[in-house]
Amino acid sequence: MILKISEYQNFLFDCDGVILDSNFIKTKSFEEVLENEKSNHRDQFIEYHLSNTGVSRYDKFDFYLKNIRTSDNYQKEMKDMLLKFSKTIKKNLISCNLTSNVEFILKKLNRLNKYLFIISASDEEELIEICNYRKLNIYFKAILGSPLNKIDNINKLNLSVKDYKKTIFFGDSLSDYKAASHFNFDFVYIKKYSLWHVPEKI
Repeated sequence: MILKISEYQNFLFDCDGVILDSNFIKTKSFEEVLENEKSNHRDQFIEYHLSNTGVSRYDKFDFYLKNIRTSDNYQKEMKDMLLKFSKTIKKNLISCNLTSNVEFILKKLNRLNKYLFIISASDEEELIEICNYRKLNIYFKAILGSPLNKIDNINKLNLSVKDYKKTIFFGDSLSDYKAASHFNFDFVYIKKYSLWHVPEKI
């Protein structure tokens, strides 16, 4: 299938594995946060993380503290994990590589007066800070992330029904695919950096 870019007006991009070559960095950062946990608990979490790419850290740590290791002090442990993860991931994302040719594509779409948006599971405030630092913010009309999920964030864009056929989503995870399918957007799977093992039926 050959896409005609001129037919689309709205371009939605996931961030990790689509704009930033950062999927491996997220896994490493989760491992660092859980470095003092029991190894079997940590291994179970990493397996869950890899099977649920595109899901926010809030949901992942919630799953860990409720399903892998029961917490006696949920609120404090959740807060501590989120804070440590944020510090670790921010430091690494500032210096990681962009995905191949993505900046060329972003510049070209801007010259064509297309509307570009980031729809990510990353923490929104943190993502905006990183994009501003790396001067990627200049390409996007909005940068949206967690704690809202991708479907809720797309709803925030207030696209009209007629815009749906003019919208395309570039993603690398099941959550990206589900969000695109929910709105019946065309979807482009960015395979090179993805951790998602795509089922044959898709």
